[in-house]
Amino acid sequence: MGEKDAGSFVTQFAAEVRAALCSCGFSPEKIAAQGKSVGAAVSGGADSVALLVSLAGIAADSGFQLHVITVNHL
Repeated sequence: MGEKDAGSFVTQFAAEVRAALCSCGFSPEKIAAQGKSVGAAVSGGADSVALLVSLAGIAADSGFQLHVITVNHL
Protein backbone atom coordinates (compact mmCIF):
# COMPACT_ATOMS: atom_id res chain seq x y z
CA MET A 1 0.00 0.00 0.00
CA GLY A 2 1.48 3.31 -1.05
CA GLU A 3 1.57 6.44 1.08
CA LYS A 4 -1.35 7.98 -0.83
CA ASP A 5 -3.40 4.79 -0.42
CA ALA A 6 -2.61 4.66 3.30
CA GLY A 7 -3.81 8.24 3.76
CA SER A 8 -7.04 7.48 1.93
CA PHE A 9 -7.56 4.37 4.05
CA VAL A 10 -7.06 6.31 7.30
CA THR A 11 -9.49 9.02 6.17
CA GLN A 12 -12.11 6.44 5.15
CA PHE A 13 -11.66 4.46 8.38
CA ALA A 14 -12.11 7.60 10.48
CA ALA A 15 -15.29 8.45 8.56
CA GLU A 16 -16.63 4.95 9.21
CA VAL A 17 -15.81 5.20 12.92
CA ARG A 18 -17.67 8.53 13.11
CA ALA A 19 -20.66 7.05 11.25
CA ALA A 20 -20.75 4.02 13.56
CA LEU A 21 -20.67 6.25 16.64
CA CYS A 22 -23.45 8.46 15.27
CA SER A 23 -25.59 5.41 14.44
CA CYS A 24 -25.44 4.51 18.14
CA GLY A 25 -26.63 7.96 19.18
CA PHE A 26 -23.18 9.40 19.94
CA SER A 27 -22.90 12.98 18.72
CA PRO A 28 -19.34 14.33 18.95
CA GLU A 29 -20.57 17.90 18.59
CA LYS A 30 -23.21 17.45 21.32
CA ILE A 31 -20.63 15.92 23.69
CA ALA A 32 -18.35 18.91 23.08
CA ALA A 33 -21.18 21.44 23.53
CA GLN A 34 -22.09 19.83 26.86
CA GLY A 35 -18.46 20.08 28.03
CA LYS A 36 -18.23 16.32 28.46
CA SER A 37 -15.23 14.14 27.74
CA VAL A 38 -14.86 10.65 26.28
CA GLY A 39 -12.74 7.76 27.53
CA ALA A 40 -11.30 5.11 25.23
CA ALA A 41 -9.84 1.86 26.56
CA VAL A 42 -6.96 0.62 24.42
CA SER A 43 -4.59 -2.31 24.69
CA GLY A 44 -1.88 -1.00 22.41
CA GLY A 45 -2.62 -3.51 19.65
CA ALA A 46 -3.06 -2.41 16.06
CA ASP A 47 -6.86 -2.35 16.22
CA SER A 48 -6.89 -0.31 19.43
CA VAL A 49 -4.37 2.16 18.07
CA ALA A 50 -6.35 2.56 14.83
CA LEU A 51 -9.49 3.28 16.85
CA LEU A 52 -7.59 5.70 19.08
CA VAL A 53 -6.17 7.63 16.12
CA SER A 54 -9.66 7.92 14.64
CA LEU A 55 -11.17 9.05 17.94
CA ALA A 56 -8.38 11.59 18.42
CA GLY A 57 -9.17 13.09 15.03
CA ILE A 58 -12.90 13.19 15.79
CA ALA A 59 -12.18 14.81 19.16
CA ALA A 60 -9.94 17.43 17.56
CA ASP A 61 -12.53 18.21 14.88
CA SER A 62 -15.46 18.33 17.33
CA GLY A 63 -13.82 19.88 20.38
CA PHE A 64 -14.42 17.27 23.06
CA GLN A 65 -11.67 16.03 25.34
CA LEU A 66 -10.47 12.44 24.84
CA HIS A 67 -9.00 10.43 27.71
CA VAL A 68 -7.06 7.25 27.02
CA ILE A 69 -7.30 4.29 29.35
CA THR A 70 -4.66 1.63 28.82
CA VAL A 71 -5.51 -2.00 29.48
CA ASN A 72 -2.82 -4.52 30.35
CA HIS A 73 -3.92 -8.00 29.29
CA LEU A 74 -1.30 -9.75 31.43
